[in-house]
Amino acid sequence: QMAGQVFPQFSRNVHVRELDVGWEHLKKRIGGIDFGGVSPTALIAMGLDAGDRAWAYGEWYKREATLDETMQAMARFQVDLGVDRWVADPAGKKEIETLRKAGFKVSPARHGNRLALRVQIMGARLNVHLAAKLPGMYVSPGCPFLIMEIETLAWKRVSLQGRTEEMMADEFERGAPDHAVDSATNVLAEYDSTSAPWKRPKPQKIYATA
Repeated sequence: QMAGQVFPQFSRNVHVRELDVGWEHLKKRIGGIDFGGVSPTALIAMGLDAGDRAWAYGEWYKREATLDETMQAMARFQVDLGVDRWVADPAGKKEIETLRKAGFKVSPARHGNRLALRVQIMGARLNVHLAAKLPGMYVSPGCPFLIMEIETLAWKRVSLQGRTEEMMADEFERGAPDHAVDSATNVLAEYDSTSAPWKRPKPQKIYATA
């Protein structure tokens, strides 16, 4: 384990496992999307088994991907991996609208890009439950970028002024990729009934009455 690891509970021996049934037997098959420009775009196919354990069983990861390339990959996921709908990075409003116009069922992720909530959602699924002695999710070996990112994602280290020790900041280390992690977390937020972020209501006009 490395210092500052965001998900220290992750272990390849525990969490990396081949899907022991066909994806047809998984329920709530949803694809996660994290849009990239210069950074990679990541698609992750996920589903729940009979015990409501999450499985990440398909991955597409491409640097500098165009939206057309992303849509082609999404279409393949729907045919080859049985993905029924998609949950995307909430910041990609224009991309989501374009995908909807192209006929894809896409909604923004419920976590609203809140960092602490995203980490909590993924971390809770990676935890091994004491009673069953099993984690809340598995990752297929066919998702190497997701495995790598979960293993290497780290908190940013900040030096304290005038002191030798460091502390961890509430942000990820710069340069540590988290695109596949974000894509998978988008889906987990759906499974775990995360409430949509609160939005301030628009002010209402008040009309004076005689």
